[in-house]
Amino acid sequence: MQHLREAAKRLKEHSGKPWSQLTLFTLNGEVHFRRPSSDVIEGAVSGQYGATIPLESIAEEIREKAEALKRRKPGAVGKVTKRRAVMGGEEVFEGTRIPVSSVRALADAGYSLGEILAEFPSLSAGDVEVVLEKCRLTQVA
Repeated sequence: MQHLREAAKRLKEHSGKPWSQLTLFTLNGEVHFRRPSSDVIEGAVSGQYGATIPLESIAEEIREKAEALKRRKPGAVGKVTKRRAVMGGEEVFEGTRIPVSSVRALADAGYSLGEILAEFPSLSAGDVEVVLEKCRLTQVA
């Protein structure tokens, strides 16, 4: 209760407006308010300023960076790579974690190029054609 009395006293000093026109906040049991003159958030008793963090702009920046990470380099299309740290050393399409064996299994099951691309939308026709060509070569040999 003492805190509220002190807050009321400080709010009267900082605002010529009625309290109904102020935006009040509480944090850890302390009353904070937005100064009408500067739009700064301040502790009514402590006088500490609150930081305004623009979360929407931060979230948008993270979304953009995540999308950039998803995009494959143009030179990676149609290439197969094998690294111990990626999918246990299994062959994958470069720039992805999609195992070549998964696409080969679909091709062996009779899936068409379009059907395989529908199953793996992040792959391109060039990726799938590499596997289909390997399947053809294996069948001929």
